[in-house]
Amino acid sequence: MKEIGAILKAAREEKGLSLEDLQMLTKIRAHQLEAIEAGDFHKLPGEVYVRGFIINYAKNVGLDPEQILARYYAEKKQAVPEEPDPVPDAGAEDTASFRRVMTRKSLESTNAGMKKANRLVMASVGLVVVVGLAVGKYFAGKPAAVTTTENGPAVVTEEKATPPANSPSVAGPAEGKGQTGEAATGERETAVATPVLPADERHLVVEAREVVWLGLYQLPARTIIFEGTLQPGERREWFLAADVSLRIGNAGGVRVFYEGQDLGTLGSSGQVITREITVD
Repeated sequence: MKEIGAILKAAREEKGLSLEDLQMLTKIRAHQLEAIEAGDFHKLPGEVYVRGFIINYAKNVGLDPEQILARYYAEKKQAVPEEPDPVPDAGAEDTASFRRVMTRKSLESTNAGMKKANRLVMASVGLVVVVGLAVGKYFAGKPAAVTTTENGPAVVTEEKATPPANSPSVAGPAEGKGQTGEAATGERETAVATPVLPADERHLVVEAREVVWLGLYQLPARTIIFEGTLQPGERREWFLAADVSLRIGNAGGVRVFYEGQDLGTLGSSGQVITREITVD
């Protein structure tokens, strides 16, 4: 078990991720990540959680989850001591035979329970993904709702907003070649037009190329505007009336546009960065 933890830790350090960064990406608590890296899987809540944690950890450090899981189960099987054969004893022969039969049945029951639990976990994950995609598709077309407080500027409470009817259209990543053009490298360039906004608001657009975690916070109190995971091809936009802090869990996986200017990617794949955007 110690060897598996060492492999995962080495991959994390090679990615340049701290335990805090990995906690933000995986939503696994720091002390549980430390237990995984130390090979102390018995400190985790249960076998179902161990499987989920290993898969989540491995994906976020660039390892193959199935290979890590196979190695974990192989080492776990080797760690279970085999029951020694009893010393032949005419008076205890029946008792020893009974104990061997009960031990085999207990192990078979445990394995069957683990397989059933794993199937339930995978089914639950699939259901959550389907529901998440459906909810994201629903809210993608809803306009942003802006709440104005007495003591501060307007705060965006819904990320997807439709620009005014008299403004230029915003070209998305899925539009045709005639509207976006082709880059010299063969990649499609996306033109983002700036809508007509009030003088005190600024337009921010983020487009995902890879799976990436994103957080947007209003300064100075770091009020949460948005926190979540974007899928490849997903696009979010906000109309800002105050300074914000943008935190990206995979800087090379997103493309950022501000006031119609293409800022490109703000870092490399797997890099965790924080950028402050000032509204002048």
